[in-house]
Amino acid sequence: MQDYGTKRTGPLSTSNLIKMAQLPLPEFHTEDGRKELDQLLSALDPASDAHRSPQTTSAFAAAHETFVRSILTDPSEAVGNYIFGSAYAPFDAPSPTYRAPGKHVSVAIELSHPLSRGSVHITSAAPEKAGTNEGVSVDCRYLSHPLDLEVLARQVRFTEDIISRAEPLTRHLKPYNKRFTDLEAAKDYVRRTADGAYHYTGTCSMMPRAMGGVVDNRLRVYGCSNLRVCDASVVPLEPTANPQAVVYAIAELGASFIKEDIL
Repeated sequence: MQDYGTKRTGPLSTSNLIKMAQLPLPEFHTEDGRKELDQLLSALDPASDAHRSPQTTSAFAAAHETFVRSILTDPSEAVGNYIFGSAYAPFDAPSPTYRAPGKHVSVAIELSHPLSRGSVHITSAAPEKAGTNEGVSVDCRYLSHPLDLEVLARQVRFTEDIISRAEPLTRHLKPYNKRFTDLEAAKDYVRRTADGAYHYTGTCSMMPRAMGGVVDNRLRVYGCSNLRVCDASVVPLEPTANPQAVVYAIAELGASFIKEDIL
């Protein structure tokens, strides 16, 4: 960091994305934080969640909430992914192309286990639209589940209060006034700046059909004898890490199933 700050050399000069960390949220594991988390979790309602996300069964909504609850209440589990880059990221800039003068370090925050769920629907069977971004409707529905906003807002405060004041990062930052003085300010910031990481999963989930699954444990589409799906869409819950390695594994698994059926 010293080389980058003084001479524009060193590892930080080679990429605008240099480090990432999967971290828990310590705020939830203090005495007051546990009480606050209990209140947030007590408000979860799988039936209401299923109604909030059309095409979602109550059984899957309950299983999903149980999983996220187990993550949030475990101090050793990562709640968010924090991505550091030696560049200016226009999260809250006048326009996406705006670049502030000077030297900057940006921290992007990703929610590792969102409860919000979107949908993908085919809107046209026209052959000329195959392989294009036409003929399909994608509704990501970011922050449609209220718990996602609560967690992300706390991650923003954690970044400002803890990460930015940790050594050696803090010695390279200019003095600044605390911006997110209360949780509502952080929530407003999240609402205005949140975007997706484009790690889409779950549109053809591998799980029981009664829960809304599309493929079985051999990647076969329910109701079809010889049709499989072998991509990120079969993963029912977003992986904590980048899904690329998961997709490689799914492809290898799918290839082995096909060879077993043929040979």
